Amino acid sequence: MAKNAGSNPTDHCRSLILDGKMISIDPSSGKSGVAGYAEFDGGYLVSYGVLSIPFSTQAYKRFQNLRKKIISDFDTDYRVLVIELLKGRSRNYNVKPVLKQAAAVTAASFNWEECVHLTPMSWQAIAKRIGGWVKDDAIDAVYQGYAAIAFANGYKSTWKKEAQLAFLEELATEYKWKIGDWNGSNSGTEVSN
Repeated sequence: MAKNAGSNPTDHCRSLILDGKMISIDPSSGKSGVAGYAEFDGGYLVSYGVLSIPFSTQAYKRFQNLRKKIISDFDTDYRVLVIELLKGRSRNYNVKPVLKQAAAVTAASFNWEECVHLTPMSWQAIAKRIGGWVKDDAIDAVYQGYAAIAFANGYKSTWKKEAQLAFLEELATEYKWKIGDWNGSNSGTEVSN
């Protein structure tokens, strides 16, 4: 069951996020050749990196390559899939149909109980408040996962900024969030907790 981001995009799957396996994907249309991922278990970051997708000039072939790569590189059973909500237009960019199709192929390649869609605006606002975020496919996936965990723990974007910061700092400590020092993020990194 997929739910769109609202006031709390994780209400329907809070316990699955906090107690189970979750994967966060920053989708790619395949033209760049990479899509970011971050795996979490019980709210803790386990690994992150990028999927290197063999390029083809034909979109359908890139999608097939993407699906094959996901199936070969991952245990495809997760309780929750977190993926960016790709609308037709946002403040900063137009989402191309091929990127929406790639996101659909990505979602269809995993077995998941619940899907959380986060708008770029919602997860990036949390990323900026946490700090340490730099624009990178793998790091985007990590921070999308952090945002899902924050929402699952009761984070509200309507709180005063000071309350948001205090709440996020507490979560970062509790879940041992990696913040900053992202050297080599694209190589696929296991995280020890």
